[in-house]
Amino acid sequence: MKLRLRNGLTGGKTEKRKTEITLIKHAMRGEYKMKRVVAWALLAGFVLLLINILFIHFYMVESLTIYVVVALSYWFILRRYFNNIERKNEE
Repeated sequence: MKLRLRNGLTGGKTEKRKTEITLIKHAMRGEYKMKRVVAWALLAGFVLLLINILFIHFYMVESLTIYVVVALSYWFILRRYFNNIERKNEE
């Protein structure tokens, strides 16, 4: 299968591969932007949660429960990530 290029010429396998790589790069950029937005939102929520626990004291038990859940999940995710890095370094 040949692709029709912008200038009207048809390209072979190399042009098709370049086009596929370009499409993948563009898709990954959007994915990374989304991850960055989610990371900032989580950071802002975590900071607001800490401010609530330290100063405001609104729904204290619920806030502490959420804080513990977030902290434990963060701990387990980081531990798994660092274990993967150590395994890759050993190989």
